[in-house]
Amino acid sequence: MLLSRIFLLEELRAWHNNRLSRLIKTPKLHVRDTGLARTLLGLNTEML
Repeated sequence: MLLSRIFLLEELRAWHNNRLSRLIKTPKLHVRDTGLARTLLGLNTEML
């Protein structure tokens, strides 16, 4: 993924200790740039 290659997005892999569980846990994505996260959420300075 392009955003992870330029260090704007970090993927936190799912972690659990029950390997026999049928529940599939998906990795979580964290946006590292707060300005980009604010823009993607549609927030402005007045809303913050």
